[in-house]
Amino acid sequence: MTLETDTNYTVYVNQAGKYIIYTVYSSIDSNPAEILLNNNFACRLNFPEKTGDLHKWTQSEVGTINFPKKGLYLLTVKYGSGVNYGYLDFLYNDARQK
Repeated sequence: MTLETDTNYTVYVNQAGKYIIYTVYSSIDSNPAEILLNNNFACRLNFPEKTGDLHKWTQSEVGTINFPKKGLYLLTVKYGSGVNYGYLDFLYNDARQK
């Protein structure tokens, strides 16, 4: 699996903990993507279905990530040429932390 594209974001996390990641994506293969926090591996994004076309979109939960503390992070998404994503939505998952 070759992850040839990096997209960087600067994010501020208001509350440390585990977050569920949702996205709108299109995919012609089932290769996962990766997220790095401050240049360290944080999680893998698994796209559950191939949409068959890079312009045919679907929405799904694709992974979970842990932000160990409140604060500023460099978030890097590494992905291959067989997937497009519209956005990443991080939903705080306090129910699973108790």
